[in-house]
Amino acid sequence: MAAKVFFLMDAFSSDYLSEEDTPFLFNCANEGEFTKRITNGFGFCERAEIFTGISSIDSNYISAIGYCPDRSPYKKLSLFLKLISFVDKCIPISVFRKILRRLLALLIYRNKHALNPYQIPYQMLKYFALTEDYNDSSEMHALRHESIFDIALINSKKIHQNSFTGLNKKNNGTDDNRLAVVLDECSNDYSLYLIYISTMDACGHKFGPKSLQVKQALKELDTKLQRFVSDFEKKLPESTYVFLGDHGMTTINDRIDIKSILMQMEKNTKLRIHKDYIYFLDSTMLRVWVLNKNINDEIEIYLESDPVLNGNGIFYSKLPEYKPNRELGDIVWCANSGILVSPDFFHTSNDNLKGMHGYLNADEGGTGMCIKYGNVKKKVYEERELHCVFDDLVDSVN
Repeated sequence: MAAKVFFLMDAFSSDYLSEEDTPFLFNCANEGEFTKRITNGFGFCERAEIFTGISSIDSNYISAIGYCPDRSPYKKLSLFLKLISFVDKCIPISVFRKILRRLLALLIYRNKHALNPYQIPYQMLKYFALTEDYNDSSEMHALRHESIFDIALINSKKIHQNSFTGLNKKNNGTDDNRLAVVLDECSNDYSLYLIYISTMDACGHKFGPKSLQVKQALKELDTKLQRFVSDFEKKLPESTYVFLGDHGMTTINDRIDIKSILMQMEKNTKLRIHKDYIYFLDSTMLRVWVLNKNINDEIEIYLESDPVLNGNGIFYSKLPEYKPNRELGDIVWCANSGILVSPDFFHTSNDNLKGMHGYLNADEGGTGMCIKYGNVKKKVYEERELHCVFDDLVDSVN
């Protein structure tokens, strides 16, 4: 019985596909259905776009972590978080701080709706919860809209997810581990296999999208995928394979310390964190929530007058297309292409990242690509939106 295998190749840019570096994928593109450029919606919830067929703006899935105190797994841990925040400040040793974060992560992953603490300030954790990954995808109505998982449940179809990813899931190893799991567990029971490929995302962040390391990683990944398809065909012949690069990767040209800007704001005004506002630092965004409704627009006016923010980004929340979204933020600032918010709530300044994605308007490496190979007719699309990939997958569970 044939199956469909979906490879989510995180940050595999449309620029990466070539006869020299990726001969197997290049051949698949020439023989199958090929979309030269995949454009994703604004934000960081690509999986929600893919699995619901709805753009991020329409689905309201934009940020992976959103403001939602009622759903936060930390909402009952205020006193405990104050305590470890105090301990963290008293012992400013990086190794100790890493251990403290890791222990908190182990504790919180006992919760059904776990949220890794990452580098989020301890006393702010109680305000936040996961968005697209809040529920387990195996549950009905896990996402806000009908998804491929709902359709599979309705039609008694099984989707293999042991080799996939989600922020609510513990690490399931390397790409090699995930590919091996599928080969070990593949059977006629499953209609669709989901495989997460992290190589290009990790390499692009660390070395930059135009680095020699990325070029070498492409060749190695291409070989692994060719070997996997060959082995999978022996077990389930005439299967169909979808290789998706969900977005690209942009070279980092400059960094800005937004945390320092906010600290300066507190010095210059009477505004105070937790009392008047809270914030979240994504790698390419600043998001602010106003807690004190009596301060009018003071925070917004102050930030919009800051020369660093004005020179390095745009206030998305002031654009005509912005839809008021409390979960996303009352004030949303987006960095220009190539500008990195550093430190942010996922990385420290010491991580020295060379590449990033998630820009509102990326000048370089902004698009992904998609190849459908196997039992498909040859066809070429110049460009499609990311949420259209839903149509490439849904037939396997209908």
